[in-house]
Amino acid sequence: MTDPDPTPPAPVLLGESLRYTYPSGGRDRFTLELDRIEITPGQHTACIGPSGCGKSTLLRLLTGIMVPDRGTAWLDGEAISDASEGRRRALRVSGVGMVFQQFALLDYLNAMDNILVPYRVSGALRLDRAVRDRARSLAGELGIGALLKRKPARLSQGERQRVAVCRALVTRPGLIVCDEPTGNLDPARSRATVELIVREAEASGATVLLVTHDHGLLDGFAQVVDLGGGAG
Repeated sequence: MTDPDPTPPAPVLLGESLRYTYPSGGRDRFTLELDRIEITPGQHTACIGPSGCGKSTLLRLLTGIMVPDRGTAWLDGEAISDASEGRRRALRVSGVGMVFQQFALLDYLNAMDNILVPYRVSGALRLDRAVRDRARSLAGELGIGALLKRKPARLSQGERQRVAVCRALVTRPGLIVCDEPTGNLDPARSRATVELIVREAEASGATVLLVTHDHGLLDGFAQVVDLGGGAG
């Protein structure tokens, strides 16, 4: 007698019947529609497609930064698209490491303190020497170890981007979400950065969703979602 098939793990991210239109009217009207996207625990997924096809919009819908006009987005089994703004923010802070295209660094903090921001905004995270050592180690791997005392105004775009990557990884989150994390980096830095993200995720069993237009960065991603310009 054979054992029954194990129950598949519940998706970390799930989007069903998603539709989002931006803005509400005018010449630049854009619509993203997607029947279903499912990302399971530990899976590494890349979302590709040309500029303007809806990659960043999809990421924001799945993580509750934006709410769909129709359909449901689920984060760790909770319908994040139906939750309040405060609850959506709390879910992201507690379990998601995010790299935004605009980096979202705080101008009045130096690079080190920007990396450690998650520990300042979440009471569930404890800042200690081990965390600071990890922040320095990540910065060193990305070539910004000597820049940790500099504020964003004294960093290049590529350096700011690497600070944002360190901030996303430092808490060892269960979900790492990156929106064009290598857009301001040269090819060698781009590959090293993605390799670090994947390596850190594998070490902790984290799930990865990475948005990119660079097909050369897809090694190591088990699932590739190609929006291919079909949205809009």
